[in-house]
Order: sequence, then C-alpha cells, then structure tokens
Amino acid sequence: MNNPSFPIGTNLNGISNSSPQFPFIDYFKSSRDWSISGSENQVSFDADGWVTSLDGDTSVRTSFPNNNLGGQFVVLYEGEGTIGYTGAVKQDKSASVPGRDIVNIEPNKTPGLTITETDPNNNGNYIRNIQIIPAEYENLAESQTFNPDFLKSLEGYQVMRFMDWMSTNNSQISDWDDRPDIESANYFGEGVPVEILVELANQTGIDPWFTLPHLATDEYIENFAQYVEDNLNPNLDIYIEYSNEVWNSGLNQTRYAQAQGSQQFPDAENLAEATRYWYTQRTIEMAQIWDEVFGQNKDRVTGVVGTQVANDLLATQSLEYIESTGLSYEEAGIDAIGVAPYFRLELRDQSNVSAIEGWVQQGQDFALDQLFKEITVGGVMPKGYPGGSLQRPIDMVTSHLALTEPRGLDLIAYEGGQSVAPLQRGGMENNKALADLFIAANRDPRMGDVYKQYLNTWDELTGDDLFVHFSDVSTYSKFGSWGSRESIYQESSPKYDAIQQVIGNHSGPGNPPPEPDPDLDKDNNLTGTPGNDVIISGAGNDRISAGAGDDVLIGVNDQNINPGLGEQDRLKGDAGADTFVLGNSTKVFYKDNSATISGGWKGRAVIVDFSSGEDRIQLSASGNYQLEVAQNSTRIFEISGLVKDVIGVVNNTTDLNLQNLDQFVFV
Repeated sequence: MNNPSFPIGTNLNGISNSSPQFPFIDYFKSSRDWSISGSENQVSFDADGWVTSLDGDTSVRTSFPNNNLGGQFVVLYEGEGTIGYTGAVKQDKSASVPGRDIVNIEPNKTPGLTITETDPNNNGNYIRNIQIIPAEYENLAESQTFNPDFLKSLEGYQVMRFMDWMSTNNSQISDWDDRPDIESANYFGEGVPVEILVELANQTGIDPWFTLPHLATDEYIENFAQYVEDNLNPNLDIYIEYSNEVWNSGLNQTRYAQAQGSQQFPDAENLAEATRYWYTQRTIEMAQIWDEVFGQNKDRVTGVVGTQVANDLLATQSLEYIESTGLSYEEAGIDAIGVAPYFRLELRDQSNVSAIEGWVQQGQDFALDQLFKEITVGGVMPKGYPGGSLQRPIDMVTSHLALTEPRGLDLIAYEGGQSVAPLQRGGMENNKALADLFIAANRDPRMGDVYKQYLNTWDELTGDDLFVHFSDVSTYSKFGSWGSRESIYQESSPKYDAIQQVIGNHSGPGNPPPEPDPDLDKDNNLTGTPGNDVIISGAGNDRISAGAGDDVLIGVNDQNINPGLGEQDRLKGDAGADTFVLGNSTKVFYKDNSATISGGWKGRAVIVDFSSGEDRIQLSASGNYQLEVAQNSTRIFEISGLVKDVIGVVNNTTDLNLQNLDQFVFV
C-alpha cells in the first residue's frame, strides 16, 4: 500500500475476556478457557473445545467480555443441556427459548456462563457453537465477524501488528496442523487464526504485520505465506517478523534461539553473538520463503529484523551476519530494522524512585508537574536521562539510523510510545504511590502534547518511516497503561487524540486508508485529450487524468454485475466541467458486497480535484447515500440497513450537499 507521509500503525491488544477491545461480534470468541468444578476426569471436550460430556457433579464455567456499557445480549447455541449465568448476567427467562437466551448484563462487572448438563439423552447432541452477541447486532452475526465499533476504532491506522493476537510470545506452535482453528470455541490462548487476521486486514484496508512463531517449520511458514498471498487484498502490503524480541531473556523464543545459536555458531565470541547470528539466519530463511511465495509481487513484503533499541550492537551483529552470507539485502529478503523506542522514567536507580515518592507527598498536581518536566527537559530526578526522557529514544534512534541509512534499509518502530510504568521487578508494581501517579500521567492532557512532540520527532529523524504504537487499547493498571485508549468506547483520550492529530496532519485527505499505488496495477493509466472526453478505464485499480475539457470519468466496467467491486480508482478531472461517475440508472458502483460495516474500503473512487460549482458527481438514484466529512475530505457512503459502504472519497472538499444539484446528479 502506498502510505501517506509518515504512516502510523498500532499493535492490537491480545484476545482476552478482560480486554476492552471487544473485536468480535461474538463475544464468546474472547472468552476464557473453561474452568472445571469437580473431578477433571468427568469432563470431555471435542476438538473445538466444546464440552461433550459432564458426569457426576462436574460443571464448567467461563468468563466473557463486558463492554462496560452493559445492556441486552443474545446467547445462541446448538444442542441440549443446561446453561446458566453468573456475576453480572441476568437471564430474561420469559423471552428465552431453547437455543436462544436473552440476557441483560450490568456495566462494569464480570459476566460468566456455566454448563451444568450437556447431551442429557446421550445422542451426541451436546451444547456447542455458543455465541454471545449484542442484541443490536444479532442480525449481522451470520455475515459479520467483527464488532462494527471495533472496526471504527481502527480508522486512520496504516498497519496492524498482530503480535499479541497471534500469541507470539512463548508460542508452542510449530506444525501447520497445530495452528489456531477458525472453528475453535474461542481464540483465547493459542491465538487468532490466519483466516481471521487476513479478513480483518481486507475489511479495514490496513496493512497486516505478522509475527511468525519461533518454532514454526518451513512448511508452516510457506503455508501461512501462501494463504496470505491467495486471500489478502492485492492492494495491501505485508510486514513479516520472526517471532518477537528474540533478545529478551524473559521469553521462551530467546532461550530457544540461544540453544540453536550455541550449536550452530560455536565459534562466535559469546552466546549473545551466537544467538543473534542464528536469529538473523532464521529471519532470512523466513523472508526468503515469503519472497518465493509472492514471486513477482515480493515487493509487497517487508522483512523486518527486530532488535533492542538500547543496544545497537545487536543490530550491528545482524547486519554483519547478513553481509557475511554474500547475499544482498534484497536477496536476503530484509528491508528494515525494527526497534521499540519507548520513552520512560529511569527507575532502575533507587534515588530516582525516592525522588518520585517525594513528589507524591507534595500532592498529585505537583508530582505530575515534576514528572512532565522530567520527560520533556529533564534535570528533576537526581539520575534521570540527560536532556529528559524524550531524549533517550532520540539518541538511540540516531545511533540505529547510522546503521540503516548507509545500507538503504528502513528503520521501523515495531512498538513504541510511553513506558511510564513501575518496573515489574522487586515488587515495584505494588508501590501504589508510583502506580497511581503513572496512571494519572497517562490520562493527563500533557501526555497528548508529549506524544505529538515524540511522534513528530520520530518523523523528522527517520524521514517518514513507519511507527507502530503499542497498543490500541488496554486497561490501565499497576502493570502499565499501554493503550492509546482504555476502551474502544472511550471517545477521546490524550494519547489517542494526539496520534489521530498527527495522522491527520500527515495524510492530507484525513483518516481514510491511502489511495492505492498506481504502480501496483498499470492495466489502466489513462490520460485524456484537451477536448471533451468520455474516459472509461474498465475493471482494475485505475488512474485517470482527464486533461482540459468537459470530461466524463468512469473508472469501472459498468457491464459487470458489480461494477467497481474491490477496485480502487483515482479520478482527476483537471480543468473544465467534469462528471465523476459513481453509478448509473441501475447500479451503484464500488459497492462492497461483503457487507462491510463502518465504512468498508475494499472498493472506492478517490476524486482528487473536485471543483464545487463546476464539476458534478453522478450517483445512481437506486442508492441511499450519506456524506461524512473527515478533516479535509468528504466520504460518500451508500447505506443499506445498518451497513455503511464507502464508494467515494472527495479530496480537499468539505462543502458537499446531496441536495445540491450543482454538485450531484442522480440517474
């Protein structure tokens, strides 16, 4: 995907019943694994995790998410048995029938579901395929995977890193047959199936970043890559990484790499170097498999070597190893070095901790003033980072740029943002004074100002290289305040607002996904004459520049059943009174027939230079339309029930009115 200047992405918070992300229409997909009451040898499960039998007094229980709004939910299931509810859930028994329960959930409490009996007639008809759906979305459950509110929460981001969704850290998956199954009762623990990851990328138009399990076989990697190549929207790019932070000694993948490195590189100077060489070797092997699968389209794949931002020796060792192979970086499949340039307070020195505790004793307002002064300019803590906390990532990024720029590699932030949290060592996370102060700092408006300065500095240093924030949402606690928001239903927060403002400042037309790179599909790259032209580009991702004259621009083949389905066209009228055609008398063009919610971006026309009062947009009278202004552009949606489907984006225009016949013509 041809990202706008300075693309910003996000890591996605892991799947959990306690996560404030609520990604799926079916809340049961985020539920915890079953807990068992009674003897474990009196319960059995099928391959998908559904309970097939319960004997004696054995029962099972799970907890599922509560979106903090509460309200009515529909519980659908197949089979016979007894389902009960605990905690915040109250069943409306008068409205419930077998296979469909109506429940009401109280806000801000943990909801639970129990099974105390299943398959009572011993005929194999056990309770299975449980779905827990917000009542307002029940009619979407059969056709939609994702919560429409979750999809909306991702608007503006250019990349989604799936590290936590794939349960990458400490993964035990190695063989393709062991991968997460789309039919599993839930996606808690083993991770989200590749089919769902690709579906989310396609539905949002956001480039995916995959972190492959450290035990993955070559067959696993090839099959994963082949599925992505076969099913991902061809206008999307892909980022790939071997596992995550294979330098962090607290992770199993690092210990595995240490064992492999010590065997394969016995002549290395030390274990750290041997580990790094082996990690880089395996990253190359992974990247080459992806490049082979994608063939002539391998430029869509960005191979990332992850490293520790605080230790540029690791990056140096990786680069040394690649160059020792005799391969070019392109042949090795390596395009970028990935770092995590968090800014933080220096808490490893007890004198700094004592200083912060002293601030708190003088009141939270004083403590926050001191904290933000330490972050921005420094000199407040006795042993803080010279120049302040923000200077630390600047220095470390600069040292890595000295390695990447001469080699033509990108420097990418695979994670980043604030790390203003107690250290999880020595019980510091239980220091309530520190934990409460750091949570308050993340909610303080000044954190938004810090974020804007921080992100713009990254942009200036790297020259618009990708920055992937950690993370989209999270519950703030003594263990950290990592999310840009505390829930997808939190409309505003300092960090989220700052990120969106920086995105808007760099993307021109606002938050919509960027228009496709015309180089990805050169089937139709048309230029008109100085006269009055009718230009029809047909199917494909087209670029039309009409030239002077009163022109008609049609970016689709209107003889197709679904004109414009999946197409992303760029229409430029140039001088003259031009007509941009987004529909005819029988069909709405660019409709996404997968019923995308909250603005599906699979198909759309981007109108580059609409001149209000001179140009017009042609729409089919058979459609129902809505306009939404996003910063400096207007999105045109076709509405069918609850489904909003973007069919056009009009750049640099905010004064459109569907009732203005000088702007719109309906046929």
